[in-house]
Amino acid sequence: MKAKTIVIIVVTILLTIVITQNTDAVSFKLLFWNLDISKLFLIPTLLLIGFLLGLLSRKSRERQETEQYDKPNLSDEDRDYIS
Repeated sequence: MKAKTIVIIVVTILLTIVITQNTDAVSFKLLFWNLDISKLFLIPTLLLIGFLLGLLSRKSRERQETEQYDKPNLSDEDRDYIS
């Protein structure tokens, strides 16, 4: 197995242990609402939101970098050098 696969498996196992041990309810204030949410639901939800925000920011950065190099005033030689 590759090292990346082993790291993913270990992190998944550790996250599963942490999530299953934290099943009590947490009081969560959101503007005018006061919610009681289980940590069992809250932790994976926040992890998913953070992962999705990371993906979106990466895509945005990649798009900005490619737009920066697609300037019409570059010569073909310069474009070949950049890519």
